[in-house]
Amino acid sequence: YGHRKTAERLARNWVNALATVYTRSGHFFEKIDVVTLSEPVEDGSKYPTQTGFLWTNASFIWALHVLGYR
Repeated sequence: YGHRKTAERLARNWVNALATVYTRSGHFFEKIDVVTLSEPVEDGSKYPTQTGFLWTNASFIWALHVLGYR
């Protein structure tokens, strides 16, 4: 749709956010706090956050590939 630069910027931000959280915690999480770049705080209002969640792992690998990271 003509928004490739924006898509690439968002993908880089996503990869960097996931990499930061992984570096700090040693885990990929189903959801992360993108403001603090940390795993979310569990307050009991939702189901517990899962580690190693498939879509998170897959989106990270896919973005690395699309962005040309080696």
